[in-house]
Amino acid sequence: MRRRNYSHNAPIEAANRELIYGEGGYIHGQRGPVIRDMRYGIAKMGGTACELIAIYNALNKLGIRDGISKIADYYERHPGQWLFGLWGTKSKRIPDYFRKYPRVRVKAVGVGQAERELTGKNSVIITFWNPRAPFHGIHTVTLTRAPEGGVDAYNFYGNSTSPARFASVADMLTHRGRRRFIRAFVVSAERG
Repeated sequence: MRRRNYSHNAPIEAANRELIYGEGGYIHGQRGPVIRDMRYGIAKMGGTACELIAIYNALNKLGIRDGISKIADYYERHPGQWLFGLWGTKSKRIPDYFRKYPRVRVKAVGVGQAERELTGKNSVIITFWNPRAPFHGIHTVTLTRAPEGGVDAYNFYGNSTSPARFASVADMLTHRGRRRFIRAFVVSAERG
């Protein structure tokens, strides 16, 4: 299945980069054109790729341009898929992909520290239960500091074409319902 998925995804990604990657090279919504129909495990990315997209967006913030097909292929070859990709990727396995880059640092943090760590080139990958859990599942997004202050959340909504802006991490977690925090990772580049 892995080879079939990569053979399916890579040519589609190569031919449709401008539709998949929006302003700043970020993926803004997993149910956007093209990406929603790419494959991950036994599912389509439109419903299961939020962790993969969060990894991609954190790398993009650091100037590393690994494609979404490459990231999906990694988790199809290594532990991390949850129920053959049907439920996405286990969020505790997010740091695994970054080990390919010795100068990239990933650190687990609590919700309060996540806000403080959003500076400069740092980003935070955060996983939470959607409102009315467990029936609406979990979601994972990448957060960056907004230019005017506040927080930009990439792929907060599946159909987004730009980041969702919030006053703070706490504001994002309480927007239109309470999201229960699961885990967060700060992603940064080693200086030097």
